[in-house]
Amino acid sequence: MKKMVRGSLFLVASFGLAAFFPATCKAQAEVAPDNYESANAVPFAASQPLQAASVGRKSPELRGKVTLAHAVQCPEAKLEPGEYAVSVDVNGTDRPITLRRNGQLTRINARTALRVDTPSQSALVIKKDGNERKLEGIYVENLKLMLYVSSEGSEAAGRTERVPIS
Repeated sequence: MKKMVRGSLFLVASFGLAAFFPATCKAQAEVAPDNYESANAVPFAASQPLQAASVGRKSPELRGKVTLAHAVQCPEAKLEPGEYAVSVDVNGTDRPITLRRNGQLTRINARTALRVDTPSQSALVIKKDGNERKLEGIYVENLKLMLYVSSEGSEAAGRTERVPIS
């Protein structure tokens, strides 16, 4: 019995000692290097992401006119009924939407963007809840991109109206 207890103590002591002095290993060469030398390799141009391509662009992605029949509440201001000049510039993570009417400028930053593959005309997307109308976002046809200005997104209650941009 004493032999068994002594053997157990020796085993526990050796595991404890191994925990304090682990075996070290030296750094090894790369397993999968990024470059391979080959005699028949042909270089190709890497594709650029959409945002990187639009960074150097000076002109807006969308420019047009929209006519509002009703007052629309935006996060920054209230848009009165009438004709507005609209421009959208998608420049990296900054997505300003500019609405101009009678020299008055309203600038709204889109919070989120969603790629939409359904073909449709560029339009303001307005959420109607009772008599109140709120600007939910803007759809940019040439980018197939829906830019949301509210954090609620399309889950909020109410009916959606699309006001085309010409």
